[in-house]
Amino acid sequence: MKLTPEQLKRIDDIGRSIEKADYVSALRKAEAFYRENPRHVAARERYATMLADAALYTKLPGRERMKAKAIRILRELLRSLRGVPFGVRGSIRNEYYYHTGQYLKQYRLGIELVRKGDKSSYFSQGVGASWYAFELMHKGQVARGRRWAEVSVLAWGRHLKFEANYYYPYVNLAFAHGILGRLDEMEKHLVTAARLAKKSRKHHEFKKVRDLIASLPSS
Repeated sequence: MKLTPEQLKRIDDIGRSIEKADYVSALRKAEAFYRENPRHVAARERYATMLADAALYTKLPGRERMKAKAIRILRELLRSLRGVPFGVRGSIRNEYYYHTGQYLKQYRLGIELVRKGDKSSYFSQGVGASWYAFELMHKGQVARGRRWAEVSVLAWGRHLKFEANYYYPYVNLAFAHGILGRLDEMEKHLVTAARLAKKSRKHHEFKKVRDLIASLPSS
């Protein structure tokens, strides 16, 4: 299904809320878009993604149910990707892998899509590698975890060459540096993220990064 100019405008509007880390607004807009276009793949994907992100990044009630519903929608979409536009297809797979904790698959998806010419999929590489590194560190595989954190830093370096004004890459880059024990670098990138999102340095999304790094076993 092709997107009409009006539908593209609606998706861009959802994106503007995401850029401000306003996931409550993004979810509200995505739900309205979905209800108006319930059979459109892109509308379903945006709604599922915003449900899952709101479950992660807000304090809305019923977050576990929201995440479960999001994963159910994404899983249904995965079963019928034939004819779905390339970008939407990649987004569905990326979101499903991330929200189901399949981080190595998310990283490998990023490799696959970059090879096909989608440089925005350095994003998938950066996120997947950092969370896989975090997972390895908690399993006591410190050396492997650090290597994967370095892979994430490298991926974000490539990504930021062409998308430097979105706050989230800096959050995840900060996370990767934190895994590597580079706390000054972590804070530097969290400050950049806060500035771009127009949020306080104490915003809960940035605090979560610090808390996750503090949870790592000492090595």
